Amino acid sequence: MTPQQLAKEQKRLRDKIDEIANNHRLGVGDAFPIYDGVFAPAEYLNSKLRVAWVLKEAYDDFDESGDPIGGGWSIGKCLNKSNVWDSRTWRTMAYVMYGFNNGCLRDKMDNEDRREMIKTLKSIAYINLSKMPGRKSSSMSDIQYNYNEYWKELIAEQLQIYAPEVIIFGYTFDVMKEEFPNVKEAKGYAGIKVGVRYWRYFHNGAKQILLDTYHPSSQDNDNIDALIKALRKAFKELKK
Repeated sequence: MTPQQLAKEQKRLRDKIDEIANNHRLGVGDAFPIYDGVFAPAEYLNSKLRVAWVLKEAYDDFDESGDPIGGGWSIGKCLNKSNVWDSRTWRTMAYVMYGFNNGCLRDKMDNEDRREMIKTLKSIAYINLSKMPGRKSSSMSDIQYNYNEYWKELIAEQLQIYAPEVIIFGYTFDVMKEEFPNVKEAKGYAGIKVGVRYWRYFHNGAKQILLDTYHPSSQDNDNIDALIKALRKAFKELKK
């Protein structure tokens, strides 16, 4: 696939997101989709390793009753904001992708240019399980319902088109695990302990690896380093 073809597909998927939201009257005039996907087609296709992050949902604003409103924008625009580094989620993702691309772990990145670190995120695919504005703290039961009811087929299409070599699930794998019935835990690398909890490294056939991890808002240095090392391992396995 060429960058031009991917950009065209991205536009088609965005239109499909609008169609789903309109058909199901999601938001009813006060809330609109927050678009996700590939931010920079050429950079994604030419990246060292095609990586997709799958998170829960984005948020924007809230009405007087505290219900989510807003949207109508692309989440990739967050990367151009001056305060993007203040977000724990973006910051953790930047540490992971920069560390993998540049061969360093978290303790070697304190003096790196933050703008250059954020730029590495333009080469990823970013997928939310729900495309509508949500709450700052997402209920997993609500996420599961919205995924099953509205977005399941659309997300399957996104993953098919983007064809990521590695999918990093930020505390979202259980929502989608039925879509990956043939995954196998990597021998000698399953049950990776980070702190007091574990996350998992799966093979999904010969050409894709799935990482069932914490949400990136958990800015733990051990977790960042474990993800960098997992991407290094994935690179060796997929590019050999």
